[in-house]
Parts: sequence; C-alpha cells; structure tokens
Amino acid sequence: MKGHRILAIVGYLLIVLGVGPLIYLGFIAEGSGTSSMTIPPGDGYYAFFKTESSMWMNAHLEGTVNILGGGTVDVLVLNSAQYQEYSYDLIPSSSIWSSSGSSLEFTVDLPGSGAYYVVANHATGSSSYDQTVTLTYKLSGINLLYVIVGVVMIAVGAALSFVSLRMRKNEGAPIIPQATTSSTDVQIFDSKQKLQ
Repeated sequence: MKGHRILAIVGYLLIVLGVGPLIYLGFIAEGSGTSSMTIPPGDGYYAFFKTESSMWMNAHLEGTVNILGGGTVDVLVLNSAQYQEYSYDLIPSSSIWSSSGSSLEFTVDLPGSGAYYVVANHATGSSSYDQTVTLTYKLSGINLLYVIVGVVMIAVGAALSFVSLRMRKNEGAPIIPQATTSSTDVQIFDSKQKLQ
C-alpha cells in the first residue's frame, strides 16, 4: 500500500471520528442522575448536591425534588460564592433559584462555568424530624472539552488528507532527466566574431 493511501485513510478516519465528539458529545452533551439526601432533625441542618460545569457553555440544569417522610423543604440553586455564604449562616443574600414545597420542579440556565449546588433545608415547621430529599436532575449544554477535541481531530484529519493528495499528485508526475554536459562539449562564441 502506498504511503499517500495510508495518510488518506488515517485523515478520513480522524475527520469522521472528530465529528462524533464535536456534534454529539460537544453540542448535545448532558449528564443526569438521581441523588438521595437525608436532612437530620433540628435547625441548621441541610443537604446538598454539587455539580460541576467547568467546561460547559450555555449550561442548563433541570430537575425535580421530592420529599419523603412529610413536611416541606426550602430548595435553592446556588453558585460557589452563594454557597460559601449560605454554608456559613444558612442565609444567602441571593440565589439562582429558590422555592419551598414537598414536590418541586426547577429549570435553571446556569450563568457561567463553575460549581453549582442544589441545597435543601428544613422549611419553617419541618425541622423536628428527618426529611429524605430525592433529587433527579439533568445537566445539558455545550461541553467545550469535546468541542475542542472534535475540532482538533477534524483539523489533523484534513491536514493529513491534504498531504496525501499532494503526495499522490507528485507521485504521478513524470521525472524529467537532467541533461548532462561536459566542458569539452560546450563551445562559446560571439556572433560578432568570425569563426576561425
């Protein structure tokens, strides 16, 4: 098998394989799952779920929160700074989303990359018993890591394909032999001078 064919095959494979991470994993990427947390009885207790969106753009978090065992909870979606403030005194100055109830649904557009927390604590009048909180979530958006990997694979594949085409073109070109001359075969004359 000729060298240009091997380069072409590798190049085309990289292009095809690069489209997968770029399109499917990069632009349709999502993570999902279910988490169960128990808030012990008493004031000052809370449970949280942390998600990272460090390589995500236009991230979107949606989920449902259900309470087992009765009562209601306060549920908040917080970024890292808000969570640090909340974990200190359980009173955030702001949140991305918040609500109270025993069965909640939320949909949140995350404002940027970083860590985000879904926090549940006892609502007023519900702190005298355990509360089990079940969170079902889905995180979707554009995952930059997969986009970058896909673009690099496509670029390398295109470069290899281009090189293989150049090699193929040069391989088919005729070879013109160089004329050889020796010093005795060459005569130099001036057309204005007469030959002797």
